[in-house]
Amino acid sequence: MKIIVLLCVLAFVSCKPNHEHDGHQHVNEESHKHQGGEFITKTGKTIIVKEIHSDSASLVSVEITAKEFENGNHFILEDIDPIVSIELQDLDQNGFEELYIITQSAGSGSYLNVIGYASNSDKSLSSIYFPELTNTDFEKGNLFEGYMGHDQFYFKDQMLVREFPIYGEGDSNSNPTGQEKKITYLLVSGEASWLLKVQETYTAEVKIVRNCTGTYVRFEEHDYKVCNNEMLASFKNNEKASLTFKDSYPCKLPKETAICAMYHPFMSTVSIIKTN
Repeated sequence: MKIIVLLCVLAFVSCKPNHEHDGHQHVNEESHKHQGGEFITKTGKTIIVKEIHSDSASLVSVEITAKEFENGNHFILEDIDPIVSIELQDLDQNGFEELYIITQSAGSGSYLNVIGYASNSDKSLSSIYFPELTNTDFEKGNLFEGYMGHDQFYFKDQMLVREFPIYGEGDSNSNPTGQEKKITYLLVSGEASWLLKVQETYTAEVKIVRNCTGTYVRFEEHDYKVCNNEMLASFKNNEKASLTFKDSYPCKLPKETAICAMYHPFMSTVSIIKTN
């Protein structure tokens, strides 16, 4: 009896899908294909993702139905790469989860792509724009130099993380000689849509702008609101400073203690990494 139980335990461990790494679900070229399913958000709404017939051997069509939303949505995605993962996440921490569908192309590169839908306060779903890679991205010195696929995607600290190996000139597809590169994306709301934006880090001389609405850095003629303004406590209004800072969204701004009727437009929010 003990031998039988031990064999059952070993079988359970060996058959468990290997999706966990450092506490985060990774989606990579070895991930199994996903058939869809029913997903319940933390606000109790239902989103159904279902693969439907496609005439292509390497592509699928997908039906997405949003239930219990004020304005029910129904989407058909025709001839897309097969699904390898589906997740609900609240990257912008607004209390309403987004739906993320990770797809994977056939072929040696096993390129992954992200299809996303954001909840508009549970009234409806809107698509999330995920930037397509262009030839410029692959040029020397640019973000995706040496990229040839074999991505991994996972979610960490309210961000979508993309990892991939760097290929040197002459490397075969199965033998990259460079290091792993990591790129993080933030979910931001645009004027009329949602966007997964690459998180960037800047080192530059800026002007510090202060008023009753908060603290800002003026960089390339645009103002960016500072999330951790305590890092700039020693700087006066209109003073110049050499800083290293990064995109930061969502931004947990300090509670305003004074009444301020002023409006100060800004491009986005940033966090200060260090003063130089």
